[in-house]
Amino acid sequence: MAISVFMVVVIYLAGYWAWYGYLPPQTPRKILSKQLATPLPVTWKITYFYQRWSTFLGDGILKAVIKVPPGDLAVVEKYLQGAKTFDNSSFIKEESCLVKSMIAADRDLVEFLNQKSNGLYDCKVSEHALNDERIEDGTVLDYSRVVIFDRGNERLLVYILRM
Repeated sequence: MAISVFMVVVIYLAGYWAWYGYLPPQTPRKILSKQLATPLPVTWKITYFYQRWSTFLGDGILKAVIKVPPGDLAVVEKYLQGAKTFDNSSFIKEESCLVKSMIAADRDLVEFLNQKSNGLYDCKVSEHALNDERIEDGTVLDYSRVVIFDRGNERLLVYILRM
């Protein structure tokens, strides 16, 4: 009997650990860790978080601003796989992958950038959006993921769009 109870507890704990990001409660930290495919350190503070997903299609947006402590600035680069550098906020606002994506229509996240902004960014936009390809009903499929590390303001900006 004790062995059976022990095995059930071990299986339960293993399942909880494996599906931790998908189990309630869905906190902003869990959601961002799942979307970025890397757990966020506990010392990072989420200062802005917004998400809205369609119940049926799974389309929607996720926007977040994460304050990064000065000691963790080197750790941020693992969240930016194909990172490019930028020196000022006007350059990043005119970057072609942001302009051609539907992200340009929703400028909330980019508005967080200011004169002190510089750092790294990773921008992945679907080929359909870059080529302005439309399906039969005239919509553009856009699966975009933009992660901006604003070194000047010590924060990580995350924008994920699925349309």
